[in-house]
Amino acid sequence: MSKAREKSTLTSGAIYAPMMKFMLPVIAATFLQAMYAAVDLLVIGRFVSTDATVIQNATAAVGTGGMIMTLITYVIQGLTTGITVTLGRFIGAKDRKGATRTVGSAICIFAVMAVCLTLIMEIGAPYFAKWMNAPDVEMCTLYLRICGGGLIFITAYNGISGLFKGIGNSNLPLVFVGIACVVNIALDLILVIAAGLGVAGVAIATITAQAVSVVLSLIIISRKQLPFDVSKKSIRFHPGETKSILLAGVPLATQDFLTNFSFVVINSVANHLGSDATVWSAIASGYSVDNKLTAFMMAIPVAFLQSMSVFTAQNVGAKQPERIKKGLRYMIFTSIGAGILLSLLCYFGGSAMASIFTSDAQSIYYAAEYLKGYAADALVACLLLMMTGYFNGQGHSTFSMTQGLIGAFCVRIPIILAISKMADATLFQVGFFGAMATYTQLIICICFFFVFKKKDSRKMQASTPASETTALQPSVPGPIITISREHGSCGKQIGGILAERLGVPFYYKEVAAMAAEECGLHREFISDINVNTPSVMKELYLSNSVIQDAVRAQDSIVRKIADQGSCVIVGRAADYILRDYPNVIRIFIYAPEEYKIAQIMQEYGDSETEARKNVQQRTASRSSYYRSITGKEWGDMHNYNFVIDSSVGVEKSVDMIMNMMAVK
Repeated sequence: MSKAREKSTLTSGAIYAPMMKFMLPVIAATFLQAMYAAVDLLVIGRFVSTDATVIQNATAAVGTGGMIMTLITYVIQGLTTGITVTLGRFIGAKDRKGATRTVGSAICIFAVMAVCLTLIMEIGAPYFAKWMNAPDVEMCTLYLRICGGGLIFITAYNGISGLFKGIGNSNLPLVFVGIACVVNIALDLILVIAAGLGVAGVAIATITAQAVSVVLSLIIISRKQLPFDVSKKSIRFHPGETKSILLAGVPLATQDFLTNFSFVVINSVANHLGSDATVWSAIASGYSVDNKLTAFMMAIPVAFLQSMSVFTAQNVGAKQPERIKKGLRYMIFTSIGAGILLSLLCYFGGSAMASIFTSDAQSIYYAAEYLKGYAADALVACLLLMMTGYFNGQGHSTFSMTQGLIGAFCVRIPIILAISKMADATLFQVGFFGAMATYTQLIICICFFFVFKKKDSRKMQASTPASETTALQPSVPGPIITISREHGSCGKQIGGILAERLGVPFYYKEVAAMAAEECGLHREFISDINVNTPSVMKELYLSNSVIQDAVRAQDSIVRKIADQGSCVIVGRAADYILRDYPNVIRIFIYAPEEYKIAQIMQEYGDSETEARKNVQQRTASRSSYYRSITGKEWGDMHNYNFVIDSSVGVEKSVDMIMNMMAVK
């Protein structure tokens, strides 16, 4: 096949075209989700009444109530990630029992969450409406209570979507959203126009559409061969799987909640602008329209984020730094161009876009006023999210979260609260000065990029040592010894000497070398997975598709090594991977803190401060990696046959292991 006809992927061939092809479905999916949320407002703004005040109050009630519901949905979706990560781990390991326990735990978690959120919404609806400064508190309360009553369906839908994504099927959730969107549109028109139910009608349509999605999902589940079982016995809180779901989901749920809370604050401030009740209502209605319009426009920046994240992650795994640089250059220019187009659309097309959602002239005027200010934000939103995707792909998810929270809580909220104190504040000022948060985040990202550019480049260019074998070594029947160890405890040296005394093969970084050959990723990338795990949102980082490919390759290699016969394997969660093998001896090597620090200072030439920091970082990273792979705690003595304090000396530690093996 000629080069011209070779298939281009994100890691080979042309760069720009595959990235654009990846972006288009993402934009379509985000548009579809935005459409689902916008239908209620569109129908209310167009068909609820011919009276301007009724239109304004109803539009504001749906828009304000929708903002609260969106905030709750983000929390649910964050926890859904926990299901996807945990289930995906067991699916990758072909552990049906673990997957079954995960599903059972997820059902319990989401059932409890649905009940709690429903109670919060039913009791707190009037307080939320007042705090949000809704022009018609009763109307907003009605919308919130009806939608709150359907939270069981919203929770169930997101939980089921997480299950499908965990088994590698992301298409069905998108189909369910499409079906729900069609049902929602049909019911909105029937309940608002034909039945005249107004705000209550669109709320009922929303939860009914979600219920249809849930029922459809359950029907498909009942007819599909799935890699897990569901029974009354399995539906309970399984401690290990429950903890894993929460560890992966809670950080992301918290991040999304805090970030989007800043926009709830803006909504509350915008609802209270104006010199009298009439203006107040029109501004609130206009800003509600703006929320939906910006949701549509954000589909493009979000597509930049996701495509750049996946592109970077895959090429990090393939050790292609030059390809990443080229892709980054392409996307910088493309995102700047897209930002210019979005900015012009906001500044000059605000009235035309707002008129799609409402027929009220005052609401259209104020919506357009905000969008003119928001044009400054739209100008750089694509560039900012593209760079955020780049950092996520490089494994810097901690930084991505931090700069987002800085923008929200250190810039956006203080500025908006300051504007709210101004007697003549306008929506233009809210949109324009709120953009300062985006520019602050962009400046932080640019500084971070140049500070860490050389470090990441050196890491990517590491080469495979010639001394490491990439071939399985023949052995004889006998025990398979796995060694887990604390950094600085001399576990590697102990393992090497033990293998030499037993006359069996020794595997350490050789596992990464062979796994690299199996999955096509670079050896250093695989070797450093449990070293470079970020300190925040570790489980989310380890759920990255490229990381999971590497983990599966290691799993396969460890099993192939064990199939050869007796050997010593250091690290790589081999003790868990070989859990079904009857002849495995699991050893954990530890040592006092000062002993480990002294060993690291001697071996690597680190200062005491550097050595102490390295011990802490490696311990946290290895613990996260092990927990992600196994769902268990690294270093828990119950997971091992022998636990050795290596401060007695390397040779003596080996003697102790040999003696214990003889007794065992």
